[in-house]
Amino acid sequence: MLMGALIVLSAAMKLIGIDSFELYIYSFDILSLGLSYIAARVVIGFELLLGILLIANIYNRQAIRLTLLTLVAFTLFLIYTLIVGRTDNCHCFGELIDFDPLESIIKNIVFIAGTLFCGSVKEYALRPRWYILLPAILAPFAAVFIISPPDNMVRYPGDIKYAINQELFDEYTLADGPLDTLGITEGKKLVAFY
Repeated sequence: MLMGALIVLSAAMKLIGIDSFELYIYSFDILSLGLSYIAARVVIGFELLLGILLIANIYNRQAIRLTLLTLVAFTLFLIYTLIVGRTDNCHCFGELIDFDPLESIIKNIVFIAGTLFCGSVKEYALRPRWYILLPAILAPFAAVFIISPPDNMVRYPGDIKYAINQELFDEYTLADGPLDTLGITEGKKLVAFY
């Protein structure tokens, strides 16, 4: 139960700081920003599922194997980050607890040892039927997407998305306005959104 609670805590802390976790995934330049939004939520949902399975103590053998495989995969990823010289927060516990890759590798070794210890725990005889098990497996993933929908999947009402103060906009952009003196019609520009 303790191992499951730690994994659920890890997922919850990632969900609290999901924006920075999305950007961390995106920073590796493997996925687009939109896919990074989705990948972050899939990782969190998967961690929730593993934690819940360990806490519930059902399908123990499969849950332990899957947890060990996940921890080994995360550890290999962290070794890769060390090799390429990354020393920033790996977001294993979101933004709230700052772990560099080396610290996180040590944490994963402790988690692997704890998970191996879980193998000696006798699982409950409860075996839910597939029509109960399938929604229970999908629930953590759905919960993450419902609690924090990806920015690229949210539809904003037109009045929010396009609401501008036209008078102020015109004052700044018309000829002889403050922006006109900056020569914004020539050369390359960078637009920053806040």
